[in-house]
Amino acid sequence: MARRGNFVSSPTVMPILNTGRFWDVITGNLVTGKHGDTICVGGLAYQTGIAGPGNTFKSLFMWDMLLAILNNYICSQGNMYDTELSQQRSRPRNLSKMYARLKELVDIIFDEQMNESGQLQMTNAAQYLGDQWYSLFAEAMDDKYAKGKKEIGKKNPEYLLETPFVNADGTPVFAMVPDVYGVDSLSNFLTSSVEKLQDEHDIGDSGRNMEVMRGGMAKTQMMMELPVKTARGGGYIILSAHVGKEFQMDPRTPPAKQLAFMKQGVKFKNVPEKFTFLVNNCWLSMSASPYFNSSSDRTPAYPRNSEDKVQNDTDLMTVLIANLRGKSGGSGTPFEVVVRQSEGVMHALTELDFCKKYNRFGLDPNPQNYFLHLRPDVKLSRTTVDKKFREDPKLARAMFITFEMCAARYLHQDWPEQYRNVTPEELYKGLKDKGYDWDVLLDTVPHWDFVDFERVAPKPRLTTWDLMNMYHGTYHPFWMKDKPKAAA
Repeated sequence: MARRGNFVSSPTVMPILNTGRFWDVITGNLVTGKHGDTICVGGLAYQTGIAGPGNTFKSLFMWDMLLAILNNYICSQGNMYDTELSQQRSRPRNLSKMYARLKELVDIIFDEQMNESGQLQMTNAAQYLGDQWYSLFAEAMDDKYAKGKKEIGKKNPEYLLETPFVNADGTPVFAMVPDVYGVDSLSNFLTSSVEKLQDEHDIGDSGRNMEVMRGGMAKTQMMMELPVKTARGGGYIILSAHVGKEFQMDPRTPPAKQLAFMKQGVKFKNVPEKFTFLVNNCWLSMSASPYFNSSSDRTPAYPRNSEDKVQNDTDLMTVLIANLRGKSGGSGTPFEVVVRQSEGVMHALTELDFCKKYNRFGLDPNPQNYFLHLRPDVKLSRTTVDKKFREDPKLARAMFITFEMCAARYLHQDWPEQYRNVTPEELYKGLKDKGYDWDVLLDTVPHWDFVDFERVAPKPRLTTWDLMNMYHGTYHPFWMKDKPKAAA
């Protein structure tokens, strides 16, 4: 049948950026790459919202995602816009120590001249009001699109790059060089029109009655523009928002929920309604509490070392979050994240706790002294596991793979059976019997990268789903020259 109209098809895959952390599998789906490999398309989409009440680590989660992208995609640039005038450069500099590449380059990325030459730029509302900052953002997106669209179908290292994804006709998917932006927070996003009202009228003056309405109108217009601006310009934006209680004048009429998985009477503060349905993922940070060993032993559940045994030390925390709106993955499932206030998100500890809750998935049954089935030679305990995760990157990598296998089994019932029917113990033995070396398999990264950068990356890509296909005999890593000989 002849196709009517002269429409051009969109690419088969929208290139969501991988954080290489637990954010990816919760929000993603699996696609086949150009080498027959399997990639999880999840993590940071074009628009991400992070909301929550005060002191629930919204800003920390925003930094965690932003820094992960700067770490994984060396061609990317970052811009953090602080509307609340509360951020110091020392905070992201310290958080960067949790990322391998950033840790090595921290003095370059956070150089005093970074506004001109660094990978990360920080600015705030004292320099630009919200509409002024957004104008610069929109100009950057339009400029990249205007220059990059002329090169569609070609490699252009300045604007357009080849991804490892392919279209339905077998041609490569190209994408703009990514830039990641943070706005902390949208709730406090002040525009010039609102500032004019504030200048012309004193607090309490009736002339300021339109203040909230004008601010809301500007934010609505911005949210309506963001989907096209970001997708065309390769911009990935993270917006934080405050959450508080909603009070209803009529007690017989309960307040309506803004999203299905929000609690009754909870509302986003000073953000437009479009924030709730135009973002690709909307994370709600619900509560945070100190993470003690027990009610009687109020020392950290996971001490850094043998000296980390201070009673009532609240540095180690757990934060309950949920993805209220996931356009490419599931929504509503509560998830606990382990953080250190002094260091940031503790990814491996978060993944460990997740697996413990699902019948100690991939772990030795003994809760006191145990091991990961994917790293059986490393003995672990509550008081040593954090230290060993820090010292042994392959142990942390094994933990991430174990977590993704657990998440696939229990959170993605719609995924193909071959990604949910193997245990870590079976995977370890099966690939070892096929002749694969686990020291090699664990010396890899899970995130996709642009093809030109992938060729020179220090570590090759190998996903959890590739490992599962290797177990089933349907895949061999494209970067390995020869297939291994089966073990005797």
